[in-house]
Amino acid sequence: MVTLHPRSIETDAFHALLADSRRRRLLAHLRRHRQSSLAECVRAIVEREGKRSLADDGARERVAISLVHDHLPRLADYDIVEYDAEARTVSVGDAFDDLAAALEGYPERSRAPSPHPSDD
Repeated sequence: MVTLHPRSIETDAFHALLADSRRRRLLAHLRRHRQSSLAECVRAIVEREGKRSLADDGARERVAISLVHDHLPRLADYDIVEYDAEARTVSVGDAFDDLAAALEGYPERSRAPSPHPSDD
């Protein structure tokens, strides 16, 4: 069970932020490096996703776009990360450790739905 700091993120938002596997990969990267260029974040995510080679410019571009237009703003809204668009750097925010501590309880990849749903 994860205990959240009292000033921290509401439970629903907390789980929603960790629900996306790409966001979890970004958080795992920042957990190790604390500050990183956008290019380093993209490289780390593309490597972890393992779907494309690092030489695939299209894969890197799609990851960069999803970070800049989706994942970084969501995380910045909760002060989990700080993104400097001019310098193209990402660093941990004041609430980062509250969320990052929960990474251990989440899978690296999102699981695909089971082809045989339970009869519950």
